[in-house]
Amino acid sequence: MSQNANLLVHIGPLREESETLLKQANLPTLLAPLSPTPARQQALAQVLSNMHVAEQPVTPPGGEAVCYTYALKDFNGLAPATELTSLYPGLGKARQQPIDTQTLPHALEQAGLNHATLTHLIIEQPEMALSLLQAFHHSGLLEQLTHLWVRTSPLRLYEGMATNDELTQWCEQQGFNVAAEHADDPDFFLLGFARNPLHNQLKHTQAQLAEHQTQLSQLTEERDTLKKQLNQALKASQQHQKQHQESEQKLKEAEQKQKETHTWFVNRKQQAEESAEQIKALEAKLKIQLAQTESLQEQLTASEEERGKYKSYFAARKKQHEEAEEKLKELQQAIKDKDATVSQLSEQLAALQQSNERFAQLENKLDGLFGEQKTYIQQTTNALGQHVTRSARQQRDEQALTHYLQYGQRPVNTELSPSYAVALLEHYDTNNHDVVVIFGSNETTELLAQSIINARAEQPKLTRQQGQEQEAHNEVTLSHADLPQTIVSIAHQKAASDELKKRLNSKRLSHAVNVVYAPWVECEANGQAALFYAAEPTLQRLNQWLPEEARVLIIVGEALPEAGHSREGALPLLLQQLPTQRLDIVLEGNNYSQESGLTTHWNTLLETRQRPGQWLTLPNTHSLRVEG
Repeated sequence: MSQNANLLVHIGPLREESETLLKQANLPTLLAPLSPTPARQQALAQVLSNMHVAEQPVTPPGGEAVCYTYALKDFNGLAPATELTSLYPGLGKARQQPIDTQTLPHALEQAGLNHATLTHLIIEQPEMALSLLQAFHHSGLLEQLTHLWVRTSPLRLYEGMATNDELTQWCEQQGFNVAAEHADDPDFFLLGFARNPLHNQLKHTQAQLAEHQTQLSQLTEERDTLKKQLNQALKASQQHQKQHQESEQKLKEAEQKQKETHTWFVNRKQQAEESAEQIKALEAKLKIQLAQTESLQEQLTASEEERGKYKSYFAARKKQHEEAEEKLKELQQAIKDKDATVSQLSEQLAALQQSNERFAQLENKLDGLFGEQKTYIQQTTNALGQHVTRSARQQRDEQALTHYLQYGQRPVNTELSPSYAVALLEHYDTNNHDVVVIFGSNETTELLAQSIINARAEQPKLTRQQGQEQEAHNEVTLSHADLPQTIVSIAHQKAASDELKKRLNSKRLSHAVNVVYAPWVECEANGQAALFYAAEPTLQRLNQWLPEEARVLIIVGEALPEAGHSREGALPLLLQQLPTQRLDIVLEGNNYSQESGLTTHWNTLLETRQRPGQWLTLPNTHSLRVEG
């Protein structure tokens, strides 16, 4: 990659606002999430052709860190949540786990982006936003940065987190101004900054000023040295003149007596002349230095004036920005007032129109009363006939179910629809399933257990060897440690599991059912996080016992959708743990809005796995058969 190429770095989870910014920028991108979201990353990679994903999360020091994970992955962080738990009560209790992290320069080098220029930065990890910016500034990574977006809040959502005021103050000190604010949630929003275009020019001007001050200091020091030398030369000259005068006086007095001193006098005079020449040269050099000093002082004064202009310009722009914000607020309030007025007038107009329509309706109502009375009589007659038909059908289904369950015995639980119960029992008898696995439906468990026990009671009873007492039960059942029972019933609550065991014992049905406690855990369905029963060990043991061509009936009750969750995670789990057996999957209840796309997603999964399947027609269910 070219060294001058611009680069965008995204740190933290992918949210809707930051995804939009990534697509709009359309630059070479380094994505460094704390918790990976493969589906969203793959969708974004199709839009951004030059996108790289860091192997490890990015922190200022790198190395090992502690990650605090919550029920919502977008709020995982490297610091424990504080006020975030009151803002989003559904986060749940944090789980801690150690993770390996890396610095941003190391991540850029690993992705082959270390020669690119960092111009755009998005930070979606509010708990460490300020520490990341300070580290990047110290290492020089922010020198060419022009656009900055940071997820922040006026609250301290995480331990040690900087608020939006503290973050804004630091960014303004580095030459960044607030440019945009995505504030759908006033307590958790994305704040945008832009680099002030005069910031670099101001830094450059200050560096000229610093250089001038250094030169001025050097010239001042040289000037002081020259002044000192000049003073010394002046003192020496004055001393030489004084000596010269004294010598002339002595020469006049002793001219007749000491001619030998003439040569000495000439030499002393020559020395005085040379000293005078040196003084003149030093004075000329001092004048030149003084002129240079004055020129530099003028340049320094001009630079100080220019700096004052910049400061005044920035202050004026800030004041204009504040005034514009106030005008914008006033305009928004005026628009709201006008909207309220328009809404009030619209309501009055609608009321007036409604009154006019009511008068017209009253004129026609009398004419239609006789016709409506005739229609009502006909509809009442039809409804009575339909009610009689439904009552007969309901009575027929109940009688069929009662006859099915051992000669006049009532159903195990009347909460099950008789039509569904009869259809399920007929489906079980017709297909001769080897084993039944039931998730979260105690009523269905008792129904099938009673049916199995009734069928066994009609078979020849097993007897012991001659001389021993006849066995108390009508069948032989293997222990839980050996082969599974005919029915494996799985409950996600310990209390419900224990209650089911008691009810089965009281009705002498426990030897046909293996009750397993398996709470709900997180799984992945259609690229999204979902909940399903932690039944992998049970299904693995079942797969080890069953032959490859075995027929398994799986029934999933309505506990998950009644709690607001989808049951889409059932099919991926069953295909993974029972890969070769024929599966008849029955989801009780088929009118839940969160499962509107279940059939489409399951058809796509079967097509991807190349597993043939067909949808069955049991009443009020989603019923699917997957061939082995």
